[in-house]
Amino acid sequence: MVLDIIWNEMIEKEKNDKDERGGLNTDVLFCIFDRLEGEELLNLMEAFPAMAGLIYWSYGRKCRWKNAVQPRRDRGQAISWHQLRAEERQRREHRDAAITARKDAENARDWDTALGQRLAEREINRRLLAVMFGDLSEQLSSVTQMQQLQADALQAVNEESPAREWNQDFARMIPIYIREEIKDLDEQAKKEEAEIMNAQAASPGLQHVPPVAIPLPRSIVEQNWYEIRFKPIQRMIELDYHQALRALLRLGLFDPDGYTHDGCSYLNDAIVYNSHKCRRLILQNCTADGLLSPPALRDASTLGPPTRPDVCSSAAHSNHISLLFGHRLIEELVAALETVHRARPHSAIAPLLLTFQKKYICTVETGRVAERLARVGINLAQETGWSNGNTTWHIAMTNPNESFFDFLQQHSPDTIDQGNHDGDPPIIVAQNLNNTDKVRWLVNRGASVYPAARRVLNVLCKPSGEPLRFYFDLAGAGLPNDPWIDDVVEGLQQQINKGAEAKKDLIGRAMTLIMKLKAGNGASAASLSTLNNRNETPLEVATRYGLKEILHLLEPPTEPEGGQVHSLRHNLRKRVKRNRP
Repeated sequence: MVLDIIWNEMIEKEKNDKDERGGLNTDVLFCIFDRLEGEELLNLMEAFPAMAGLIYWSYGRKCRWKNAVQPRRDRGQAISWHQLRAEERQRREHRDAAITARKDAENARDWDTALGQRLAEREINRRLLAVMFGDLSEQLSSVTQMQQLQADALQAVNEESPAREWNQDFARMIPIYIREEIKDLDEQAKKEEAEIMNAQAASPGLQHVPPVAIPLPRSIVEQNWYEIRFKPIQRMIELDYHQALRALLRLGLFDPDGYTHDGCSYLNDAIVYNSHKCRRLILQNCTADGLLSPPALRDASTLGPPTRPDVCSSAAHSNHISLLFGHRLIEELVAALETVHRARPHSAIAPLLLTFQKKYICTVETGRVAERLARVGINLAQETGWSNGNTTWHIAMTNPNESFFDFLQQHSPDTIDQGNHDGDPPIIVAQNLNNTDKVRWLVNRGASVYPAARRVLNVLCKPSGEPLRFYFDLAGAGLPNDPWIDDVVEGLQQQINKGAEAKKDLIGRAMTLIMKLKAGNGASAASLSTLNNRNETPLEVATRYGLKEILHLLEPPTEPEGGQVHSLRHNLRKRVKRNRP
């Protein structure tokens, strides 16, 4: 409540008392912040996003976190930060040694040595200022670039809320503050140079040259890491404080493509810590270059071995696309691919997904995900790189989402009955998995039921069993179009040859199957006349095998006067009626 009152008074103050009362309110807020722990400040930023910039930049950078508040846009700036910290630490050590040597010389009244140490101290201090100058130059570059990306959010509009208007003014002042700090460093360096000009040639003004990416010992990286005890951005991501991050993003103080102090990307941390809201925020604002960059700076020529255990797993991934798949975040992966496609519409997107990754998507994801992938150039329905000559229909037989089958029907209907290298169409794969739902889905989308039914008939399934009823019903009016009865005859001969059961029992089961198939759909004539791949009717096949017991069942029905063909059941009814007294 007190913070809310002070904050509202600060942002709604009149123009004429801005300096006096505004500074007083800021001092009061800073005094309150001094009594809060680091995570309490982050909680406050999440609860009051409008205050996030004030807490993070004005207070945190100057009073609490200092070197931890370092906007970095890319891999090179992340490496520069480590190099600058190492050089700064070395310069401070040399300066402290020079000061100690000067004091020892003064105590010994060795004025010549004291003067030389004084000049050495000045020179080291000037170089230290140059390092700090470079650090601020990197910050200015980062903030400027990020604010250019957030130009729409920083643009003033009519009837802005006081808090939003204050933050827009604050954002415009951040680069100005950094330039003033750079100017102060330059003035300090000139004062140092003034004292040593008589002893040596004047040194040039401060200029920052970006460090070359040279190998850094692991000890330096870890020392830089542990010197910063509290890392606000990384901790916000761990806690999934997306409101605070969004506020910093609008101010240009948070870069979704950036890296933490240990060389991990912000997106990597959001994935590793399972921070759903922060992950969504970062993905929405990531660029294609950021998504295709490595999630961890694992290159031995830059940062050396990783300093965090979770970096080890991230270092195995070449880009964030691979990392998202590694954590099975398929929706986010598709969104990332869409971002890359928008930025690079003429680039090939398909190579970003490996075959095993595409296979996983085919086995678990919905048709909506597949449609989105197809729009960016990854059409899973037309994928030809599967093993064993499989089509995507074969791969999808373990997918629980019927919508994926709708996607395949729309994009690749001609391959629904295509066999693999073993000659098995997709319906056989579904049958092997004993998945009647997949079989039904395939038949409903135009697949032939016959290959699956043939396997059931070849083993002389029980006439009253569930498998025959299932395939019999699925076939419907298409029953006489395939040699079902021929399959029973072939299956009977195969079972007799195996000798697994008594011949009498096998013939009895075959006869029952034949009669059931003949009566099916009232199309017995067509069923008995269907030819197999040797252009033989079922009667001719039975004759060739010498199966005399079933020959009478395989004779085509005679055509009575009038040309009407009657089924066996119809003829039996007429015979019974004739024999009645």
